[in-house]
Amino acid sequence: MKSEQDLGKLSLVLKQSIAEKSFKNILDDYQKIEGKGLLEAKLQGPLNEMEKTSITAVLSANKVSFFDDELQSRVRNFNGKIYFNYDPLNDSKQVKPSVPMVEGKNLSGEFGKSEFYNMNGKILRQGEKIVQKILFKK
Repeated sequence: MKSEQDLGKLSLVLKQSIAEKSFKNILDDYQKIEGKGLLEAKLQGPLNEMEKTSITAVLSANKVSFFDDELQSRVRNFNGKIYFNYDPLNDSKQVKPSVPMVEGKNLSGEFGKSEFYNMNGKILRQGEKIVQKILFKK
């Protein structure tokens, strides 16, 4: 599935669809999203049993803006690709399903009087903790 999406509306849908899940609090950090992005997604598994369905998606953002709660600033001209992967429990020996992972590649943008570019990062959940790793290319 591949389509251009209004990212403000997509954000609202995602927040509703993953209520009480690992990354809802992360999505809450990004508010008043404006702009469009190209969403490419693959679902594999039975749709009537989402706990058994794996999801892989890539969101390509171009000139998007949003308010970042952690920065307490509006991010403008945001560009890059955001990857989302979720593989549910397939192995009955595992205690919990694997955890969704979000990864950003080649991110750039502006906030306040600052700019960032060539940024890569990962957000994942390890137990009850949310771990963020951010790298800048030189």
